[in-house]
Order: sequence, then C-alpha cells, then structure tokens
Amino acid sequence: MSKIPGQGPSAVCTAPLHQGKGLGSSLMRALIGGIAAGGDSAFLHAAATNTNAVRLYAALGFTIRLELPLTVLRPPAL
Repeated sequence: MSKIPGQGPSAVCTAPLHQGKGLGSSLMRALIGGIAAGGDSAFLHAAATNTNAVRLYAALGFTIRLELPLTVLRPPAL
C-alpha cells in the first residue's frame, strides 16, 4: 500500500479566554516539527472566515494553495 504524502493537524482550537497568548502558535510549531521530523510535510485546512487561524497559519509559513466551497448541512429541528 502506498503512503499518501503529507499530514495535517486537525481541529486545533484555542479557547477564547486563552487566545492571543501564543498557545496555538506553540502547539502548531510542535505539531509541524513532529511531522517534519518524521520526514513528512504538513498541510492544513481552514475556513476562510476563520481569520485568526488563517493569520496564524500564514505567520507559520503556510500559503493558500486551493480554495474550495464549503456547504454545512444540519439536520432539521425535531
């Protein structure tokens, strides 16, 4: 079986009370470093409306490679 290249941290969130303290940045640097140490490259996905995440990822050296439409489906209220 061939390995799919790249790994991505998923659902990394910082509670609003703790945002702006460098916690997300420190965690992401550690995760990215671990992925690189394993000989792989990191990739991410984020909603364009999540400007804090997009700004953090850009500061970490990530660039936008592709923009995709996103549709959120919710079950009807019972």
